[in-house]
Amino acid sequence: MPAKPRTSPTSCRPSGRAVSSSHCSFDPTVLFGPASGAAHKVWIGYDDAHAHLPQAKWVQSIKGARQGFLRVADAGTALEAVACGLGVSFLPRLAAAGDARLREIIDDLPISARARSVWLLSHVDQRMRASVSVTKDWLMTLPWDDVG
Repeated sequence: MPAKPRTSPTSCRPSGRAVSSSHCSFDPTVLFGPASGAAHKVWIGYDDAHAHLPQAKWVQSIKGARQGFLRVADAGTALEAVACGLGVSFLPRLAAAGDARLREIIDDLPISARARSVWLLSHVDQRMRASVSVTKDWLMTLPWDDVG
């Protein structure tokens, strides 16, 4: 697990790992053919300001991947773009699992290469607030590592 973020005055604790996988908004064999590999998909990429993010690096690492015209700054925008049929992208499984508009595409990238640490951060002055405490407790119950 990466080093604990150094932000003050915050309370910080690890919550788990968010695993991402390739998703599209339809049956991938319709658009890409039954023997489609990652290079044959039109990928929704990340803009230059967010090229350092793990999911942006995953897309860039696919040899021969066709970059689409759309570049996004966050996973929420990527999710909506995929759901609208604009391309394929890596999306957090936990976010995509409950969205009936999305289909996971099985790829050969190992889960360990698609996982990133999730840290729960809160301001130390807020930890006694009931709303913050309940939200933190709920976030800790999410199946970060088990979705998929």
